[in-house]
Amino acid sequence: MARLSSPKKKSMVGWYDPRQLINTAIQVLVSDLIGTRFDARREEALAGDKLEQPIDYSTTISSDFWFDYMSDTGDGWDSTFHMASLVSQPTIQIAGETLPRGKFLILGGDEIYPFASKQAYQDRLVGPFESASPVPNEELANPWDLYAIPGNHDWYDGLISFLRQFAQERRIGSWNTKQRRSYFALKLPYRWWLWAVDTQLENDLDRPQVDYFRSVVEKMNDGDRLIVCIPEPDWLYGKMQSDPTLMNNLEFLLGKRVLGKKKVTAHLTLAGDLHHYRRHEHVKDRNQQKIVSGGGGAFLHPTHFNNVDEVTVYDDVFKLQKETQFPTPSTCFWLTFKNLLFPFINPWFGILTGLLYLLLGWRLTHVEWDPTYLFTLFIQSTPRLALILAIWGGFYYFTAAYGRTFALLWGALVHGSAHIVAALWLAQRANDWCDTTNSGSLNNWKVALCRVGILFIGGHIIGSFIMGIYLLISLNLWRHHHNEAFSAIRIKDYKNFLRIRIKPDGNLDIFPIGVPHLSKPPILIEGPVTINAA
Repeated sequence: MARLSSPKKKSMVGWYDPRQLINTAIQVLVSDLIGTRFDARREEALAGDKLEQPIDYSTTISSDFWFDYMSDTGDGWDSTFHMASLVSQPTIQIAGETLPRGKFLILGGDEIYPFASKQAYQDRLVGPFESASPVPNEELANPWDLYAIPGNHDWYDGLISFLRQFAQERRIGSWNTKQRRSYFALKLPYRWWLWAVDTQLENDLDRPQVDYFRSVVEKMNDGDRLIVCIPEPDWLYGKMQSDPTLMNNLEFLLGKRVLGKKKVTAHLTLAGDLHHYRRHEHVKDRNQQKIVSGGGGAFLHPTHFNNVDEVTVYDDVFKLQKETQFPTPSTCFWLTFKNLLFPFINPWFGILTGLLYLLLGWRLTHVEWDPTYLFTLFIQSTPRLALILAIWGGFYYFTAAYGRTFALLWGALVHGSAHIVAALWLAQRANDWCDTTNSGSLNNWKVALCRVGILFIGGHIIGSFIMGIYLLISLNLWRHHHNEAFSAIRIKDYKNFLRIRIKPDGNLDIFPIGVPHLSKPPILIEGPVTINAA
């Protein structure tokens, strides 16, 4: 068995590094072709003789009960280490409150980036957590527990590394892992329960998981209160993608087919996947909350990219609490302008555009800017025509999620053509600046070297800059490409997690803790948000 190497202090994932783009494409392709056909959750169910009992915390305390929720960790070392340090502190003093460390920590999905492997977990999750919260002795008098549900990035290797890390009672620093499966239920004090749901890559609930939660329902009583943790905020994605079927899983779980006639209220739904803080509150009952808290260490997602002011979930309307978004939409608007620094933040991406411009402009020793010449240019060389069509097709596909018309006009014709025109302009500059007295012959090595330098280096810089401008305009004007625009700028700051208190009277307080900058103290984003469930 190959031994894992010591954790390496990784920087934020370079999503636009050509090597990373290729690796990610392969992982997504493999998961699409194989991962969704092989469901590791069924293997989990077969491995046990019977359905596991819910883990019981209900008798361990007679005063306030605290626990933490954090999602989307395992990107850069600095941000993950900082957040692990915060949740590991014995107490946090904030806004006049003393908030003690939670009895357990829930990791709400995407524990690792860019995709799961044993070494990736070691480098990007285990290493930062163990450094932030080391164990001085073999055993702790009062150990803290750690639970996790998988997101899509954890599923890319078929959940193999996730189950190894979280379902075999391994210790991570001062944390003990206790779960046996990728989904679980916790019985909390004062008639509260927590369900952690695994929806796999296809947003699907498997039969063993449904049977498991049905067995949990049998142990619940009328009047019990429920917290549901899911990997993705389906109430937002259903709105954003105009696809109400994205909410079918929760409807199934919390409807008659699982809860049956049991009078249990799901007061709180938590999710990550979007790397910011947003809260939606029921318009008629403020004791029903849906919260996105995906700030555990991954790159920031903006809050100004889509209109999710109001969402409808199973005929119930939830309204966005606009003043509580973290970061604020105006902050995110201005952060988007960091895409103007795209060539410097993502220097490896320029290799792709440099090669592209070199191939387009290499043999163009004469360039004219009239329609007849440009038409002839497109048809006189089959390889060049194929390359131009590939550019248009590639940028169409890059934008296709936002509609065919938008992808054709903005993605292919505007963005793609901008690169083509830039390559032709560079070819013209090469003709002007290189020694082409020998009829522009490329057989002269000095001429060839000059043209290679101008086309590749120029394409490296200009092509990357065009990409940054495209992402900036797409997000701030059209509200598209939120993921691509903010993964490009790799922001470490603006992280968040939730510290939650259950009082003996049954009421629940949510303290959303934000980190505007890693070098500054945390803040209380709002609240606390109180659910009066007594």
